[in-house]
Formats: sequence, C-alpha cells, structure tokens
Amino acid sequence: ITAFSIAAHKSNGSSLPPGLLLIPPIYAGILLSILIPHLGDMLIPVVIYSMVITAMLMQSLRRWSKTDNYSFWFVAIGATFFIASDSMIAIDSFYSPINFAPLLIMITYIIAQYMLVT
Repeated sequence: ITAFSIAAHKSNGSSLPPGLLLIPPIYAGILLSILIPHLGDMLIPVVIYSMVITAMLMQSLRRWSKTDNYSFWFVAIGATFFIASDSMIAIDSFYSPINFAPLLIMITYIIAQYMLVT
C-alpha cells in the first residue's frame, strides 16, 4: 500500500476515471456480505484483511496516469489477480468448495505476484 501510495500522490497526471475507485469497495462489500454469516470466529480477521487488500487495490488504481502505462496496468492487473486469489481462498474456506480451488488459487496468485513484482 505504501509503495503504491508514493506514485499515487504525485501531482502530475490526470484524474482517475470517475467511479473507478468505487469498484474495489463494492466488490469487497458484496463478497463480505456473502461470507459474514459463515465466518464465525474469523469475522474480525477476515474483515480487516479484506479492508487491507481492498486498500492495496485502490492505491494501485490511484496510480492512473502518474506512472507509465506499462507499470500502471501491470500493477493494477496484478493487484486484481491478488484479490481474485484471496477471494477464492475465502469462498472455498468459508462458503462453498470450489472445483480445482488449489490450482486456481495458485495460478491467480503466481500471476499476481509476477505482475506486482515486474
């Protein structure tokens, strides 16, 4: 979050397209509304973790036009794959088993890490 914030706070660059920053918290809210009845003792940790990774994705999106396009898209897509990977972990663990969950989780996680690091 801190690394993405550095570029996001640069004064140069155009504004983020309207509504783009609403997508991550809306997604997190929908996912949490599905998961909350099934979380039990994990409610607080899952909600906090959800807030942290949502903030990470939002900060990656705030880099819009404040870094080169290659960097912006790699980080934004990588952060999205990271959310996808963790969402599958949460759904598979707390809501309903997902077919091929370990494989899908690892594929999305590896793509996310590669894109974020690159």
